Amino acid sequence: MTAEPADARLAALEAENRALTARVADLESALTAWGQSGGDGLRRLLEAVMDAFPGTVHVKDRDDRYEFVNRFFTEYWGVTREKCLGHTPVEVFGDLGYSVAERDRIVLATKRALPYYEVDYPQRDGRRVIVLSTKVPLLDAAGEVEHIVTVGLDVSSLRLAEAKQRTSELLMRSVVEAALDGIVITDSGGRVLAFNPAAEALFGVSRAAMLGDERQDGAPLETFGLAGLLGAERVARRLEAELRRADGSLFPAEVTVTRANLEENDAWIATIRDLTERRGTEARLAEQQQALHQSEKLGALGSLLAGVAHELNNPLSVVLAQTALLKETATDARTAERGERIYTAAERCARIVRSFLAIARQRTPEYAAVPFGQVLRTSLELTSYGLRSSGIGLEIDLAPNLPPVWGDADQLGQVVMNLVVNAQQALQERRSDRRLRIAAQPDGAGWVRVTVADNGPGIPDAIRSKIFDPFFTTKPVGKGTGVGLSVCLGIVQSHGGSLRAEESAGGGATFVMLLPTAQAEGASAVTAPMPEEIPAPSPTAILIVDDEPDIAQLLSEIVAPMASRVDIAENGAVALRYLREHPYHLVMSDLRMPELDGPGLLRELRGLKLPQPPAVLFITGDTLHHNLESFLDEIGSPVIEKPFLPSEVRRRVSELLDARRTQG
Repeated sequence: MTAEPADARLAALEAENRALTARVADLESALTAWGQSGGDGLRRLLEAVMDAFPGTVHVKDRDDRYEFVNRFFTEYWGVTREKCLGHTPVEVFGDLGYSVAERDRIVLATKRALPYYEVDYPQRDGRRVIVLSTKVPLLDAAGEVEHIVTVGLDVSSLRLAEAKQRTSELLMRSVVEAALDGIVITDSGGRVLAFNPAAEALFGVSRAAMLGDERQDGAPLETFGLAGLLGAERVARRLEAELRRADGSLFPAEVTVTRANLEENDAWIATIRDLTERRGTEARLAEQQQALHQSEKLGALGSLLAGVAHELNNPLSVVLAQTALLKETATDARTAERGERIYTAAERCARIVRSFLAIARQRTPEYAAVPFGQVLRTSLELTSYGLRSSGIGLEIDLAPNLPPVWGDADQLGQVVMNLVVNAQQALQERRSDRRLRIAAQPDGAGWVRVTVADNGPGIPDAIRSKIFDPFFTTKPVGKGTGVGLSVCLGIVQSHGGSLRAEESAGGGATFVMLLPTAQAEGASAVTAPMPEEIPAPSPTAILIVDDEPDIAQLLSEIVAPMASRVDIAENGAVALRYLREHPYHLVMSDLRMPELDGPGLLRELRGLKLPQPPAVLFITGDTLHHNLESFLDEIGSPVIEKPFLPSEVRRRVSELLDARRTQG
């Protein structure tokens, strides 16, 4: 790199001083000749020459008295020749003259010139005058010092400029050293001129190694990926590149390259910012946006699922309940058998709808003793079509003495469904012989061990630790959300269990789930319901309110054996008219109806202030609706969800009527 400006000026000044020394030697010869000749003409000529010299020139005898001072000397120090000639420096300048006299004694003692020394003269006005001087002795015929010639140049402004330059350089060096971004400066030959601490940390190499002689061939820049970015003709460009550290690892970086035009050379300044953290932040933001997108998709799917389930609930309730009534009233075995087949199919449909609603419903988990076999069968009913259509052979191995597990049946069913669907998708990569095995066994230590194993491609070791991370998926875009396994893990852990992935012995993947048994949680197992006993008719009036005629008529047929009077109203407004005209023991009402819905009917009913208000039982297929769910939680009124069975309706009706009689 070219010399610094201050150094260049100093070198020029030193060259000028050497020229002055030669001129002083010439002056010495001239003065010697002048002293020997005594010619006035030559003396005046030499005085004129020395008066024209752009620096101070004075001649003193061996007694330290001025014999000659040039015009520049008198003007520079503000004295006259008359005051100087024949006097010593102390007599002319006071204490300032002592330092001059001391250097003259050195020349007298050594009989040699004293070249290039600086004298700092403080001034009364606070300024400091710096003079670069040289002293040359003039010897007589005997070789003794007869005169001393002193030539001086004022370098105050030069030294001030140098000081400012040093301050500026120190400031710039401090800025470069303190910069958080890496800064690398090279010359046109690729030699590294600067390498700040941030660059050391960024590339993992010391500045000394980069600035050393063995590093001046530019090879490190090639190693780090910088050589192609520096030395280009383009100016002040910003780009992103992949650079390499000393250990070989790669990192993304933003590089800003600026070309600096110097006096004798050019330099390229590269500012390097590590983008690793920014890229990580951008990736996390993209994941969050993807998560939001998936959440919106899942929310829309939940709404669609709820809508479909709600539309199915009414006709399914009619089919299921009418079939149950058919079984109850059948007079021949053939009709009873047909009713049983229809009832079994309708009940399966009802379980599927309830499972849909359980998946879509965002509710607080309800922990109880859950028969895992029942959870498994319900989950497989929802996934059986996909397994069959994919040609997957299913094997189920449930221990006969399998204890109930402690948990929420809906959430555990969701875990099983997710694991089965994952296995189904993995098995698509096999052309034939697709197998899935599900087993559940007690381990004798208060746990139930559940395994879901397939003979698919398995899980590569490289991603085994990531498969439970949220939004991690190896499936193509549109085929997977990356949330299934993370949700499964969260559900199982919230149940106090564990979930892990293993490699199957014959290839494929195995998921192992451990769930605490109900006995371990101090809960009792679920007992089978007692056979229904239809209550005997009683002097009871029941009002049914539903805008679906089939549902209203069905409910009327179900409760008819329990009441002496059953009326039907198509909405809440009609029901209010009935309530004003007749006393009722029980009102069975749908929640969502035109004109006046269930919540509105309840408010109006409370406003009637009847002597003995009827009990209220709501029947609905839309408990996913947020406002309705909040309403039911607030009033604490019993609810029957569609599709329903006659036995369930009669049980709830009997409970409410018994409670009303007890209170009345």
